[in-house]
Amino acid sequence: MSVRKKLPVLIIAGAILAAGSSSALWFITDMYDQISVKPQEGDPRQLPEGSVPTVGNLPPGAISFGERLAKLDPSLPQDNPVPASDESLASGKEMYETYCYSCHGKTGLGDGPVALRGAGIPPFPLIGTINARSDGYIFGQIWAGGAIMGPYYTSLEPDEVWDIINYLRSLNSQ
Repeated sequence: MSVRKKLPVLIIAGAILAAGSSSALWFITDMYDQISVKPQEGDPRQLPEGSVPTVGNLPPGAISFGERLAKLDPSLPQDNPVPASDESLASGKEMYETYCYSCHGKTGLGDGPVALRGAGIPPFPLIGTINARSDGYIFGQIWAGGAIMGPYYTSLEPDEVWDIINYLRSLNSQ
């Protein structure tokens, strides 16, 4: 075999060997030797002021669920101002299937696809548990969020939340 035919094979073999080594190219080491603190090197850094504590319930300056709801809109009613008409139930069902189904399931039993996957979200059945809660409390959970569930005040209008509550009440009575 001539040198001309061997040269491409040697170049490819050399490139494969270089790529397989711990450092592909010895002169490109800036990702490994960057200016940073390496693990177990030096004294641990102090946490910045106002950072989240490792003990306790709320970080400094944080507000509770009730305070958060009051800050969002203190004029929100505690009783459902939207009557449970056919129109409200249809709207509530549509909103529920759009925003709630994935975690709470089609019938509100906590068997939605996200909860069933075990993605860190425990199944939370709505049916049977909402009887012990006022409409205002349920509104607050949807509007301002809870421990795991995020707030929906940016996605839903207040009347749509009340429609969802009417729909949940109708599911619960079935």
